[in-house]
Parts: sequence; structure tokens; C-alpha cells
Amino acid sequence: MSAARVYRPRIGLAIALGLAIGLVATLALLRLASPPANFIANPIPRYEYEHDAEPSPAQTRSAEYMLEQGNAALAAGDLVEADVFYGHCIQIADLAACHRRLASVLYLARDPGARAHYRLGMNTSDGLEGGFNPRRRRR
Repeated sequence: MSAARVYRPRIGLAIALGLAIGLVATLALLRLASPPANFIANPIPRYEYEHDAEPSPAQTRSAEYMLEQGNAALAAGDLVEADVFYGHCIQIADLAACHRRLASVLYLARDPGARAHYRLGMNTSDGLEGGFNPRRRRR
């Protein structure tokens, strides 16, 4: 009977310790897995147009070429390459169509920045065609 008494407390202690470690690990993983609330509520665009002036016709043509290349990459299923081309398009001429397409790519990748680019793509003065709009600057 003395052997049974010795093992019961050890088993109970092992079970309690295992549950405590499991609870702490679960809470730590939940905290790491969920991004901060502000990150999702106010997503930051991944690419921005850095100039204050309207892009030149050459810059617009170059951005339209980047848009075409991004469309081809997206049609081929290469989300990473499409992301890069759309990003260059935004940095060169800030076309609204590039913001909308990048928002689609980021949405497929479950990136919270998709919402920011979608808003920038829809916030144009000339409708769905897109183009430069200095009023949509966030500064």
C-alpha cells in the first residue's frame, strides 16, 4: 500500500505540471499568432508614390508596362512577381489600377495591406480608370 501512496502524488503533480505548461504555451502562441488590432484596423500600404508632382508621360507609359507585366505574372499564377511589378507601377506613376490589382494579390496572400491599396485604388477623381490624384496623399 505504501507504493500506491508514493505514486499517486507524483502522477498528480505530473498532470498538473503538464496542464500548466500546456496552458502557458497555448496563451503564448495565441498572442504571437494574432497581429495587433491597430495593424488590421489601419493597414499601411506596402508601396507608395514618393513624388509630389504628377508623373510625366514617359513615367506613365513605364508604369502601364509594369501593370501589363504584373497582369501577365498574375495570369501565370506568380503572386510574388505580380506583387513586385504592381509595386514598381505604384512607385513610378501611382496608377489606381496598380493599387487595385496589388490589393487583389495581397488579398490572395492574406496580407492586411490589401485593404489600404484597395482604398487608394478606389479613391480617384477620375473613376475606375485611375491616374494621379494628389488629394489622396496620406501626409
